[in-house]
Formats: sequence, structure tokens, C-alpha cells
Amino acid sequence: YVGTLFGPSQGLSTDWLNVVGYSLLGLLFLNLSRWFLDKFILDAFCNIKAIIEQRNMAVAATRFAAYIATGLVAAGSLHGQGGSWLTAVAFFVLGQAVFLIFSRVYDRLTPFQLQQEIASGNLAAGVAFGGTLVGLGIILGKAVAGDFVSWSSNLLWFAEVAVLGIVLLYVARQVMDRLVLVGHDLDHEIAHERNLAAGFLEMAVSICFAIVLATVI
Repeated sequence: YVGTLFGPSQGLSTDWLNVVGYSLLGLLFLNLSRWFLDKFILDAFCNIKAIIEQRNMAVAATRFAAYIATGLVAAGSLHGQGGSWLTAVAFFVLGQAVFLIFSRVYDRLTPFQLQQEIASGNLAAGVAFGGTLVGLGIILGKAVAGDFVSWSSNLLWFAEVAVLGIVLLYVARQVMDRLVLVGHDLDHEIAHERNLAAGFLEMAVSICFAIVLATVI
């Protein structure tokens, strides 16, 4: 919704139609992101059953983050001149693909099984992973913001920023682990101690770092 408010006015009636139309498209994106999270990112269990029947807050926290991250990418794709519903759909799909790749990289680089921890109700793991998703959404949202020049130019820039974001978010996590949690291991605190404070710390560092990175790129 906010993404449609940027840019020069095209007249009251046209602006109103754009706001309504793209807001409805955003609602579709959010529902598709929920389905994508259930079928591809957290595919080892049923997300709906975990939230409704088991009251699993870790899954809820991850879904909350997926909604925000998706909204940030969608907003960025509507910011600037030259874009359309087609570019918005394309970058939504690409954003979901990057989220999937990031989740697999995150799971591979951490010593604990991410889906297993979230399925078991480890809220610290859900908050930590969700925070990095939001951070990545901030970075990707900046990557797709601005004027649409051409498919080749914009897609190349998106790919470069996506790779940079994934790498630097992991680096920021390692730096935080060694400089902030001196004498403690972040992965141990999250997976074994289920330390919610550690989860919130990773979330805060990821989001703050992403804001800084999105400002300078």
C-alpha cells in the first residue's frame, strides 16, 4: 500500500485506482507468501496445524516475519517509474525464491536443524530466523526500489544485492556472536537453552544491519 503512494500524482481517479488495485495485489502476495512458507520453506510439517492446534509461537513468529519481508519487497517493486503489475509479480516471485535459498543456507550453516527447532516450539529459533528474513526483506526491497530501467539491468542488480545481503547477514551474525555474546555461543543459546533474549538479539542485529546496508547501496 505504501509503495503505491510514492511518485508523482497521475490524477485523483488514477491514483485511487492504483492504490486500490495494487493493495489488492499486495493482499494476494501476502496469502501466496503464506502458502509458499508452508509448502517450501517450512515444509517438514503443517504450519496451520502447528499454529492453530499446537499454539506454536515459533511458527507464528516466522510467518509474521515472512509477511513483513514480502511486504517490503512488494513495496519496493512499486516504488519508482517504469514499473507495472508485471514487474511487481516478477520481483515478488524472485523475492520468495531468495527467501527459500536463504532459509536453506541458514539451515546449512547453523549446527541445529532449523525446521525441527521451529516445529518443536522453540520461539528463540523462530524469532532469530524471522528477524533475518525481515532484514533480508529490507535489503531486497531496496534492491527493487527505484526506476525500472530494463529487465536485464534490474534483474542483474537484484541478483547482486541478494547475494550480497545473504553473505553479509551471515557475517553480521558471526560478528555479533563473537563480539557481543562473549563467552557464549549463539547457536547453543538458541537451540539448547532456548534463550529468547538471544533470538531477539539476532533479530535486532539483522534488522539494524539491513537498514544500514540498504541505506548505503
